[in-house]
Amino acid sequence: MEGEWKDVGEKICVVNIYPSCDMIEKRELWNMIDEKVENDVDCCWCVCGDFNAIRKESEKKGRSEYIQMEDILRFNNFIEESEFIDLSLNGRAFTWCRLDGSVMSILERFLLSKRWGRQSPNCLQWALDRGLSDHCPLFLCDDWDNWRPRPFRMLKCWEEFDAYKDFVKEAWDNCTVLGWEALC
Repeated sequence: MEGEWKDVGEKICVVNIYPSCDMIEKRELWNMIDEKVENDVDCCWCVCGDFNAIRKESEKKGRSEYIQMEDILRFNNFIEESEFIDLSLNGRAFTWCRLDGSVMSILERFLLSKRWGRQSPNCLQWALDRGLSDHCPLFLCDDWDNWRPRPFRMLKCWEEFDAYKDFVKEAWDNCTVLGWEALC
């Protein structure tokens, strides 16, 4: 996907990937992405998705088949040759796990070009709760101010339910607040 960074006029290119587990096919994909990045240096690049690859042994935990160091080396070479920034993971330790919890890995990530990093230097990636999938969705946040608790909000239509006010009053009456008197 190509676009333009609003208010700045910078060209952005976002690639969402989900490669095969086959190393030869992954290598072909890495080469294709690397070539595109090399040919369009004026673009702020973001490559994201499930890479089906880890960067180091500590990104995989649990009983599983043998970790192939060649796969790790090739993935790291791709990141280094393309000069991508691999953001640290926040929110969770792993992005994928078998449903029985026996194996966990960091497979999803955002890789950003240096140009993207200069344009938006405060980017963070957050792994959110898995939900029904065995993968965690990732969230790219461009500064910490966007990742804070929000004030309580309600939908005005809730007031249309007859039991709404009684529900709120009962919930408030049953709420125990610990702290000093100004909280009550």
